[in-house]
Amino acid sequence: MNLTFWRNRNHLSPLERRIINVLLESAVPEHRSKLEEQIRSINKIQRHTECKEVNFYRLQKRKPAFDEATRLPFDQDEYKYCVIYFSVPDSDVVFIVDIWIVRGFLFSLTFNRSPKNFLRCDQIITEQVKRLPAATINPLCEPACGDIATSIKGLLGVDEISNVQSSANTPSFHTTESVLPCDYQDFHSLTGGFQVKSWVVHGCSSVRHIVLDAGSFFVLAEDPRSLLVVEERSETAKIFLIDTESDGQPVFVGTSFISALKSQLKDS
Repeated sequence: MNLTFWRNRNHLSPLERRIINVLLESAVPEHRSKLEEQIRSINKIQRHTECKEVNFYRLQKRKPAFDEATRLPFDQDEYKYCVIYFSVPDSDVVFIVDIWIVRGFLFSLTFNRSPKNFLRCDQIITEQVKRLPAATINPLCEPACGDIATSIKGLLGVDEISNVQSSANTPSFHTTESVLPCDYQDFHSLTGGFQVKSWVVHGCSSVRHIVLDAGSFFVLAEDPRSLLVVEERSETAKIFLIDTESDGQPVFVGTSFISALKSQLKDS
């Protein structure tokens, strides 16, 4: 089966919709209604690497917008909610899709193989659904929690940040195969993550791995249009900017995370 590639960037394809339906059916009742509200609020979708990674955004005036009433109460910044094994009619191919929750919101689908030729398929055969144990809530620190927020604002030269997370019990970066910028590690000593303007800065525990045509990277910070990344297994702390709305090619922007982020904040 070779179906026309789904080109609508801001709506779920029929295949993705079927997967989301399986997610909702497998969700525990206290999560299902929140997930439904989150899905209804998605207004931007990005697909990478032949659609092997699908990311969801909720934007207002081109900035991330989150309804706190629909946030799922998970302790981990990045949490694999479930794994779905499925096939499509008239095909022997078995797909495995991981469904990821980031900071309490449905964020991505990641596939073991490209589903590009099947995106218009409106039927799937569910082989298995693995639900992973839910974590407990770990409340965010308010920006008013004082010295942490003040220190970060001073480093970046900004007046306001939000969603400042505690660095207490935050594990170290989950790979030792990449060298991180020293000033990014300074952020990690202060906080488990925060948001400034449209940018989300990840703590070491929530740095996510992506695979693009240009290579494999770890995302240190992102907004709806751009990523600040380091290469996987890099031996130097080089930072690259990836424009997700263009060709997705990494552009070297230096070795200082603070300088790279401040440059992007000036343009946002």
